[in-house]
Amino acid sequence: MMTIDPRDHGLFEGVRVALIDRETKASVAKAEIAPGEVFTIDPQALALAPAGSYAFKLQVRSAGRWQDATPYQSLHRDYSYVCERGFAAQLGSAVTVVDPTADGVPGDCRVFVFNTYSRKHILQQDVPAGRVLALPNVFFDGLASYRYTLKVLVDGRWQAAADNQSLTPAHLRGHGRPAFQVHRGSLLYTQREGVTVGPYISYPGSVAQSIDGFVRVHEEGQPVPEALRMTMGKQKHLFLPPLEPQEFLDGTFIWGGIPNPSWGHFLTEGVARLWYAKEHPEFPVVWHSRNAALTGMQAAVLDVLGIRNQHLFVHRPTRYARMVFPVPGSCLGDYVLEEHGAFLGAVDATPIVPGKKTYLSRGKLGSARGSSEDEAGLEALLQAHGFAIYHPELHSIRDQLAEISSSQVVLGIEGSALHSPVLLKAPLATRFVAIGRHRMGEGAYEHIRQAKGLDYRTLNLRKTTARLGAAAPLDIDLDRLQELLAATAGFTRNLQALGPYTCRADPAQTSYVDTLPHFRTALTDLELELARTILLLHKRDIPGALDVLLPMLQAIKVVRS
Repeated sequence: MMTIDPRDHGLFEGVRVALIDRETKASVAKAEIAPGEVFTIDPQALALAPAGSYAFKLQVRSAGRWQDATPYQSLHRDYSYVCERGFAAQLGSAVTVVDPTADGVPGDCRVFVFNTYSRKHILQQDVPAGRVLALPNVFFDGLASYRYTLKVLVDGRWQAAADNQSLTPAHLRGHGRPAFQVHRGSLLYTQREGVTVGPYISYPGSVAQSIDGFVRVHEEGQPVPEALRMTMGKQKHLFLPPLEPQEFLDGTFIWGGIPNPSWGHFLTEGVARLWYAKEHPEFPVVWHSRNAALTGMQAAVLDVLGIRNQHLFVHRPTRYARMVFPVPGSCLGDYVLEEHGAFLGAVDATPIVPGKKTYLSRGKLGSARGSSEDEAGLEALLQAHGFAIYHPELHSIRDQLAEISSSQVVLGIEGSALHSPVLLKAPLATRFVAIGRHRMGEGAYEHIRQAKGLDYRTLNLRKTTARLGAAAPLDIDLDRLQELLAATAGFTRNLQALGPYTCRADPAQTSYVDTLPHFRTALTDLELELARTILLLHKRDIPGALDVLLPMLQAIKVVRS
């Protein structure tokens, strides 16, 4: 139920409310409201769904005719209200709260909520300092995904202070923070009984949000949120409903998560939970993968780390008697825990060779892998300044680490090869210089620098400021690089000359434990249909998938119109 009170709109005489369908513009209802009274809408009685598809306006009688007194506005506007933080907390999961203070905006601000499908704003609301915006569950419909932006008034103009934040409806979230146990320092874990895991369903990107796939990890039918990983502050997988187990395994197991296939992502995400496995080699590691075994690269990394556990893979729904879920020691773009950095540092550094300078080339990876537009020219320039050209992918892990740690200076284009120092024991005497690409030293690079105490800096030597994709060739200003190499003797002295071109990375880190309660554990109607489609495609049931997909696409078309 919702009410429309004309007095909230500055109207105190008798008025008429007109309700329309926003998509068809057809009239849904009209009713006169006496002075001092309100108009109550029962969405079920009027068969209204979703609420955001409807709008209303108020009219006053003038010269014998009804004249518009307000423009049409979404019904969503009246589903939101500003209140004290404590009052919103009492409402619990009945509301979804936007708390500007928690987003780093403690003063007065304006909240803009938008539908990520249509990319249209559906609500804007001023929120005074110290208060929150509460959105009851009826605000959200089953077809939409939502985000919000906070803006503050600066010199008479609204400027974004917290941009493009995820807005997860309370009824789609989990049940608060799990009961973590402290292993050592900041290393935490949970232990669950009777955990059922279904095969991983991969899907690179969805209609709902940027995700990697769907998972089934449940305890007594309830999703286990700490089974998910976080990347740049966002969860990367959504839960499907549980399956009945077809296999039962007794004993204790360690959740390994998804074993990323690429070098950099395996180092920063794939082994993130194995700090617990290192100290408990007697417990098998469960990888959420349909593969039969780890790849050669993955096995080599685990050998370097001293992981001796048995490795299991999920090929059918399986119930595990007891499962330990270690909190990831690192999440890409979010943090690297100091203790996890120590676990990763398994290899002793090779003594420095004075004057040795090494360039970690991306030249053999292909032009679509973020190498320089002129890799040959770049390498010729560096060789003229005493750099040896080294292709890491052609060498064993231990040889790579010896080459890196024995160099006085290591230069590389921002990429996976610059994640490798995490495998070396601290402290390292090597100086690392990165040529910034799309991250410009942010995220994993900065967090690794902090965790390992590296002498590491990122230079912005791009010719333009145009947006650069992760795989796009890098437009390096070779003339500028030549000047800096000459001024610093190949980055060995006079480093103050690098100041104007050195990126200032944000040192802040995101907490997995604090973000976990905001993870989504349920699907919207549209996401559930999408998951059904993908499952049918995995079974090669094309006709069945089309039967589900076509009505879903029609629903998206309606939302976007």
